[in-house]
Amino acid sequence: MGLETLLVAGLVTAAVGAGVSAYGQYQSGKTQEVIAQFNARQQEKQAQAQLLSMRTQAELQKSAAAQNFALRSSEANAREANAKALENQALTQDAINRVNAQKRSEEFQRMQATQRAAIASSGVVESSGTPLDLLAETAQRIQQDREEQAYTAELQRRTLFSEAAKERLGGKLALAGATMD
Repeated sequence: MGLETLLVAGLVTAAVGAGVSAYGQYQSGKTQEVIAQFNARQQEKQAQAQLLSMRTQAELQKSAAAQNFALRSSEANAREANAKALENQALTQDAINRVNAQKRSEEFQRMQATQRAAIASSGVVESSGTPLDLLAETAQRIQQDREEQAYTAELQRRTLFSEAAKERLGGKLALAGATMD
């Protein structure tokens, strides 16, 4: 019985050892499964937090872009209104300049008539000599004045239309920049 007892005791010990080893591996597997599930939940929470953060950033950018677009649209509308006001100012000034030119022309005609009357009352013939020179010089000064007035008026007119074009361009560029956002 000694050998058989030893053999049975060895088998029992081996079986108990295998059972303990199997139970240890089972418990180790359970622990690793719990750790893996915990890590998976943590990664899922991090992914959800990142997604929420990205959505929040996207909404903030969208809101900022919409506000910028509204601001730039308002600026573009204001610049368009400024451009129209400048063009209207130029057109109004054109009308004023025409009236003023007509008045100056009438004044010059009266001045020339007064000169001619003065020459005629003195008994001098206006078709030759100093009276003719005087009338020619007056006509030259009148023409020079007309040309200067026309040049000044045209310069003002072009300046106003140029400013109007710049206002429109500024509005379009502001709107284009906002659209890109």
